Amino acid sequence: MEFNLEVRAQNGKVYTNASDLLPAIQEGLKAYDYVVDENNYKQAKTDRASLNNLVKVVSDKRKQVENDVFAQWLQDKKDIMAVEKTIKAASDKLGNGINDIDNAEKELKRNQIKELWESMTNNKYPFELVFEERYLNKSVKNKEIEESLNNKFLKAEEQLSFIEASLPEDELQAEQVIQLFCKTLDLSKATERINEIKEAKAKLQEKVNAQIEQSKQAQAMNQTTIPQSRLEAHESQSQAQTRRYCVFRFEGSMEELQAFNPILNQFIREHNVKVTIVEKGEC
Repeated sequence: MEFNLEVRAQNGKVYTNASDLLPAIQEGLKAYDYVVDENNYKQAKTDRASLNNLVKVVSDKRKQVENDVFAQWLQDKKDIMAVEKTIKAASDKLGNGINDIDNAEKELKRNQIKELWESMTNNKYPFELVFEERYLNKSVKNKEIEESLNNKFLKAEEQLSFIEASLPEDELQAEQVIQLFCKTLDLSKATERINEIKEAKAKLQEKVNAQIEQSKQAQAMNQTTIPQSRLEAHESQSQAQTRRYCVFRFEGSMEELQAFNPILNQFIREHNVKVTIVEKGEC
């Protein structure tokens, strides 16, 4: 398959006959539109080589036209791009200086906003949790920033009041919950922590109640089986003694042991007993 590609330049424009040749090319390519099998394998390789050669002829012709017609433009394009790059470098240099000043102003404004927040809240809540990047925009005025921070502080105080209304009785655990909220400003986390403490205390109370009930049942069984004479002797001996003590060992997580404190304190007050912690440790 052969064809003659014609190219001409006229009035600053390039004209070719490629569009006129395309229908003939498409018609000629129909001869190569077949399924390759073992019988036509060698012919397919020959046809492919012919088509590749034809592609090279067309490509070489195009490159020749570009070099002949557009040679000056290609050089002019390089020169123009060099001019663009030179101007852009000068612009970037000015931009770097502008950015340095803008960044310095933003840093100063950020520090001023931080001081405002810390004085407003007595450094009660972390500044990073309430800061917004938009505060640094020149269009955002100081009054708007102050109102925004004040609203956030009032909201935090309102949520803290809600938390304090449901704090656990243990002072240490209550302080832990308060500190958790103050550090995160996350109401859901603080509420979840309160619920965990209450659940741990309830489980511990259930264990204590079960142990007390078991102790009562065991004592009742002993009283029914001990002979009367031995029981009277035991009571007489108990009355002669002024003080007795028992050693108990409580095992559990820190949360469970802390939850047991209110129960132990109540037992001490009601029964006038003395409790001494002999040893602490991990097991």
